[in-house]
Amino acid sequence: MSMTYKTQCPLCNDFLYTYERYNRIILCHMCENFLIPSIQGIVRGFLVRKKIQRLRYKELVHRWVLTKGFSGKDISQTVSKFL
Repeated sequence: MSMTYKTQCPLCNDFLYTYERYNRIILCHMCENFLIPSIQGIVRGFLVRKKIQRLRYKELVHRWVLTKGFSGKDISQTVSKFL
């Protein structure tokens, strides 16, 4: 019979037992199967929204440049005036 070691889940502080002597960072069943995927989904949604927001900003700048009739040379001259 092997020894069991008492450990604590770092996310919910629930106590559990493990057979690993030195690796005491172990997630409980609820955190591993439900909490972490839900956090990953929230973060993924946030990153997708930020990416869409940056893309919309680039499209608006592109439309503005096209409607004003600027060329690349005009833009580089305008930027170099600020520097």
